[in-house]
Amino acid sequence: MSSGGVLQEAPLTRILHAVGPGYRSEHPRPIERTAFGRQWFGCNFLAIGLANRLVYGLYESLLEDRMNIVAIMASYRKGRTIDTLVDQAIAGALTANPDATAEKISLVDKQIEYCRNCKACRNDDPSKPLAHCAIQDDMQAIYPVLDAADAYIIGTPISMGNETALLKAFFERSCFVLGKPRKSWFSEAPIPRNPRKRQAVAILSTGVVPPWLRLFSDDATPLIKGFCNNVLNARLIDSLYAGAIEKRTVDYYTNAAYRLGRELIT
Repeated sequence: MSSGGVLQEAPLTRILHAVGPGYRSEHPRPIERTAFGRQWFGCNFLAIGLANRLVYGLYESLLEDRMNIVAIMASYRKGRTIDTLVDQAIAGALTANPDATAEKISLVDKQIEYCRNCKACRNDDPSKPLAHCAIQDDMQAIYPVLDAADAYIIGTPISMGNETALLKAFFERSCFVLGKPRKSWFSEAPIPRNPRKRQAVAILSTGVVPPWLRLFSDDATPLIKGFCNNVLNARLIDSLYAGAIEKRTVDYYTNAAYRLGRELIT
């Protein structure tokens, strides 16, 4: 401020005025108030906004493309054969794709009631992504997790040639929530509500039966394959039959489970 009360230009302001059109020394104005200044600042703000939007769009695209793996652990015992092999498969999948995410659902920890055969889900609107289930328990939180998954790992011990009751109840509860009735005279199997193609692997174990007898003592794999195809819209690409665990121990199969997880991704 001069003694006469006239506002004086700072040195930097004078330099900016000198390089911009519209500069008049007798009437100094900040650069942003000139036509050139408004265009210059406007272009910069526009460029910054477009760049931010581009980066944010790329980030959203990466999140959408990130593979989401859901593992269903259907053993009654945590920390034992199936639990260990499912963890190995998850590790293999995440090694093959470090950007993937994985969530393991241990059914033994969940409150899952038996299906009541009320047909509320089967009779619901077939255009809905998830049908209504009348039973209010932990399955209500599991349904959207299953629907959002890109790949599945399903693990169960074999008992009497079949999957555990945990997995059977889980399948029955999910059948017409994620699937819908098939309009066919030749099949009563559901078809998936979600049109997105996915893939799955299965891990099964037995205490005594060796793998070479699998053909005669494994009714679980066909059920898992059918559930994946008809409900999850997932192709069962491979399976591991960890037989004779009591003799061989789980360590005999850990590398195979790890490779199975990698196969799921690649």
